[in-house]
Amino acid sequence: MNYWNERIQFYAREHPRITRLAAIWLAMDPSMRGEFYVPAVNLEYARSLGVEAIGLKGSVNQPLEVLPPSGFAPMVTTGYRDLLLSVRTNSKRPQIYLQMDAFKAAAQNHVQLFMCPNEKRLEWVQQFWPNRACQLIGETDRETAETISSYAQKRGNLRVISEVEGESIGIIYMSFGEKAAAAVRESAASLRRVGLQIPICVIGSTPAEGLPFVEWTGESPFDASERTNFQFRAGRVKPLLYELSPFDRTLYLDADTQFMDDILPGFEALGEYDIAIARENLTLQQLYNKKLAGWEINLQERDATVKELGAGPNVFFLNSGVFFFRKSPAVQAGMARWHEAWMEWQQWDEQLAFMRAFYRTPEARVKILDPEWNCPDKKQGIFIFHNYGRGVVRMNVDQRLAVSGQLLEKAAA
Repeated sequence: MNYWNERIQFYAREHPRITRLAAIWLAMDPSMRGEFYVPAVNLEYARSLGVEAIGLKGSVNQPLEVLPPSGFAPMVTTGYRDLLLSVRTNSKRPQIYLQMDAFKAAAQNHVQLFMCPNEKRLEWVQQFWPNRACQLIGETDRETAETISSYAQKRGNLRVISEVEGESIGIIYMSFGEKAAAAVRESAASLRRVGLQIPICVIGSTPAEGLPFVEWTGESPFDASERTNFQFRAGRVKPLLYELSPFDRTLYLDADTQFMDDILPGFEALGEYDIAIARENLTLQQLYNKKLAGWEINLQERDATVKELGAGPNVFFLNSGVFFFRKSPAVQAGMARWHEAWMEWQQWDEQLAFMRAFYRTPEARVKILDPEWNCPDKKQGIFIFHNYGRGVVRMNVDQRLAVSGQLLEKAAA
């Protein structure tokens, strides 16, 4: 894993250093801009500068003595104490040091890129550490941001891929609500960790910073009449993504996913197949058998699906949180039937409808992927980790959401 592929993070504890780094963070291209960590006591100050910072809680007596979360993303600091605290959480993390005050020699043990305030300091660094990268701080914050980004990109090993076998490829997400938007951004960032940069399009009500966005203008996917945590109706949106995707070959992902390995083989499979979707370890007959789970309607739909498909004990459930599809008449017909099949029950689970729809579309060539392509356990040997079943991005109508250009107010309002 090449840690320089990660988005660049920032860490500062005190007002002058927060001010200095905030200007660079804001000037950085959103695709390269990672989290900005500050002590919780200074969170409002950082946000007053326009930075969507993350506050770290310190002790009552030492509110500024906070450690950034452990991680491998490159970290920009500008205070020597901040640098050492960043190193403490992970000594392997690439460090970028922006010099503001007196230089301390021990910093060289951890810094991969020195940003020097003048020629004299630059010459001094080059003299003592000729193998260390060093650059001058730019005349503008944008120049400094571009210098840092350019260095990180050169150290990275991203493969920028937009076509496979002469057809355009891309990834689409749904994003309805702030929790989903934040999760989409994290999912998209994880693609860099496996060394890939592929076009992405986000569709929904809430943009994910730094990613192309298309506003959803169809029916709201939220149903206030349903019980809490089961109000999102993906079946109102997912089948219609076929028409909205700008790519010849598309990977659809739920927001609560992370890339764990090279996913290009999925796109390549669409040279032979029309759609590729992963099975779960549960069979269709094993689905929704947990007692008192409130799945009475889903059990009825499951049984109807088993009957229609003639599904025996070895027919596995298909999970539409991850699937590849290509633009073709067969997929277009199957997606239209998916929406029609979903309308038969209109439940929060759109996947049973998917199985019926493509059973009714025999002309569509469907490839069943192994569970490693859509795995609920983060472990070695999988392609995509999907944190499904835990409700980490689940939203309800009473949480203010912009849908179809209108603000949904609380149901009681």
